[in-house]
Amino acid sequence: MRFVGLDVSYRNVGLVILDQTGVCLLSQHLKNPADSDPKGFTWHRDTASSLFLPDDVVSIEGLSFGSIGKTHVLAGAHAMWLEQAAAQSHLVFVPVPMRVKIWATGSAKASKSEMIAWAKSELGSMAPPKISEHEADALSLAQIALNGYFIVEGRKLDLPTHRQQLFYHPKKTGLLEVEGRSFHRGRHGKRSSIDAGKA
Repeated sequence: MRFVGLDVSYRNVGLVILDQTGVCLLSQHLKNPADSDPKGFTWHRDTASSLFLPDDVVSIEGLSFGSIGKTHVLAGAHAMWLEQAAAQSHLVFVPVPMRVKIWATGSAKASKSEMIAWAKSELGSMAPPKISEHEADALSLAQIALNGYFIVEGRKLDLPTHRQQLFYHPKKTGLLEVEGRSFHRGRHGKRSSIDAGKA
């Protein structure tokens, strides 16, 4: 089983894949070679369609609706990745951007340099010579996928408070999935969905 973190923008995709122990199998910054539509969207579709495996647990950063000038373009690319992940993989989380930063640093206002510094610290000797901001976000997302999967499976994890709040409501009993919508396959292969609450 692989745990896949994806930071998707129109021009760039950060990709990190972890194994079940949290060891980094791949950290990669993919660049969209197309400079115009619809070729750019074709690249996203083709790349996404060849990535996922049936047992993958995937975490894709949700859209930032505060970035109005970019979101309408990004939404098309984001939908292609989400569609392929939901169709091909085992479980998908879609955390909002703020929560990706909180998971990594404890702060929703973490800068790009702070996220990169965190990623280098997390990867240690496994860190590539250069880590992009997209890979840093993808590492946080992959860790959310890993921990989210274990929680969905019923394991009790000893997480810091700022990370627990991604999955558990502070005042109510019971599990919350990462904010957004999660898709998973049932025992008979039929896809079902779970609406997530807000922490």
